[in-house]
Amino acid sequence: MMSVRTFVHFIAASVMMVAYPAQAEPDNAKIAAIAPQSAPAIDPMSGVSDGNAVRAVVRSVQNVTIGSELNARVTAMPFRDGDSFAKGDVLVTFDCARTDAELNAAKAILNSHKLAHDHQVRLQSYDAAGYFAVDQARFEMDKSAAEVAGLEAKSATCSIRAPFPGRVVEKMAQAHEVAQANQPLLKIVEGSAQELVLMVPSNWLSVTGIGHQFSVRLDETGQTYSATVTQVGGAIDPISQSVRMIGELATPSAIVAPGMSGTATFSFAGVGR
Repeated sequence: MMSVRTFVHFIAASVMMVAYPAQAEPDNAKIAAIAPQSAPAIDPMSGVSDGNAVRAVVRSVQNVTIGSELNARVTAMPFRDGDSFAKGDVLVTFDCARTDAELNAAKAILNSHKLAHDHQVRLQSYDAAGYFAVDQARFEMDKSAAEVAGLEAKSATCSIRAPFPGRVVEKMAQAHEVAQANQPLLKIVEGSAQELVLMVPSNWLSVTGIGHQFSVRLDETGQTYSATVTQVGGAIDPISQSVRMIGELATPSAIVAPGMSGTATFSFAGVGR
């Protein structure tokens, strides 16, 4: 039989096991995911010794959302998603019949005030009208001219033309819809001017900069392109110890589109010698 002392020791050990369960081994993958990644080490005399490749994303130099300045019905939006357009092409047309009517009325009033002003000037030449009457007629004419100019500016917004050659990214409205002021209608990107965005380790700044050439292999095309660094970010991210760089393809390609991504490879051999 178990003695009283042995039984007490057994109970105490069981209580300790319940109070202090065994600790599981830490998940190395989770630790790696939250741990800050150190930047690749670089040897300026012989090149990169521990990684010289970073990810790059293609973006358009100009990425614009076209919005409405009017509260009017859309009469035409001829371009659809993915369509190309030239600079000056009409992207959106609005129904501006009311604005046109107001403009015609303002022009008629302006002509009337011009005649009144001319009449006062002629009367003044015969000493039949005073300076006040002439000035008053001129003020009315100038006021009407300003109203005409305002309506002409408003009428000019009845159609939106492409500010550059490019492609439609997203069509956000349809013909026959009534657009509200400041409502987004169309997202467009410039098709000819594209750039590469890279986040590189901050310690690369000692061996690279504006004018440095590199190569980039895009995942979507499977091709490798030559590129050059054109801009370097003005601040370093202290957490990731990285800095933004902008690159430009040496030879623009028609098949390269914004949003594509790939691997940019830098060569530092001979730098710093």
